[in-house]
Amino acid sequence: MFATSQPMTSIEIVSIGNVVTSEQVLMYDLTVKAHNPNIVVVTIDRANLEIFAKSEFSDEDSKRRKHHHDSGRLHARDDPANDPPLGSGDGDSRPNILLGRVTMFDSSLTFEGSLFHQGTSSSTGQMQLPSPGNNTEDGSERWSNIYQHEFDLIVKGVVKYSLPLSAHIRSATVSGRTTVKPNSANNPSPKPNNTISVTS
Repeated sequence: MFATSQPMTSIEIVSIGNVVTSEQVLMYDLTVKAHNPNIVVVTIDRANLEIFAKSEFSDEDSKRRKHHHDSGRLHARDDPANDPPLGSGDGDSRPNILLGRVTMFDSSLTFEGSLFHQGTSSSTGQMQLPSPGNNTEDGSERWSNIYQHEFDLIVKGVVKYSLPLSAHIRSATVSGRTTVKPNSANNPSPKPNNTISVTS
């Protein structure tokens, strides 16, 4: 029983890749690494992840500011009262725009057991967010401006799993960030459900 009831450790996002954007949907591959100390495979197929975009093109007004800056005619102005908060003290003044929340993997993460060694393994799963920005004020309009330009995609929250012979849901906090180029898949990643062993 002990060999099938140990929680996974060292769970973290390795990369966010194959990002596909459109006005209707945001799709991406999430590669996660973890140490599974059990003798059986553990699957992660649920989550509670908030998806953010960090972009200077978050609304039409930012487009005008960018145009004025490029033409040497930048004018000072006050930010609207309903502007989203700025970044987390990383020196990046672009606002974080909440696009939505993802709770399920389209293709789940699987981690082989490693009872007799301390290695970690990496697995890639697919996720998608329909109607990005649809649940926030002017969010859909902002998204239509954002995805046509370069932006940072930020994923943060928890991934969830249960162990064999247990109904208890376990979770782990994760976060990841990648820069997305417009009109192209971003940083191809391993085929979904491909598990790579990494020894330490």
